[in-house]
Amino acid sequence: MYKYRGQLTIKLPASIIASFCRKHPLIKNLFPTAIGYFPNAEHHFFKRPAGADFSVLIYCVSGKGWVKINQEKIIISAGEYIIIAAGKSHSYGADEKEPWTIYWFHFEGKVL
Repeated sequence: MYKYRGQLTIKLPASIIASFCRKHPLIKNLFPTAIGYFPNAEHHFFKRPAGADFSVLIYCVSGKGWVKINQEKIIISAGEYIIIAAGKSHSYGADEKEPWTIYWFHFEGKVL
């Protein structure tokens, strides 16, 4: 995994997700599991062939990147976002010439 100058990642511990988030009546329908910020994320790439147990939101604030969901490639530019549903095969990465700066958000819940 690459590290980017100014990068920020916050993840809820698995024990908190299991014992509190998935059970609490006020938040069990939708809650964050991790959030982050990757500035000028050169060489950023992630692949989940079997999908994930959570949904992913990626918001691009500058540069460009791409997301591939079930073999469909989508270009994401500054000011755009995408949501990848839990369980969907996907990969994503920064553009080689204009790497993106992104905020990302992993979330899950009973309403998804």
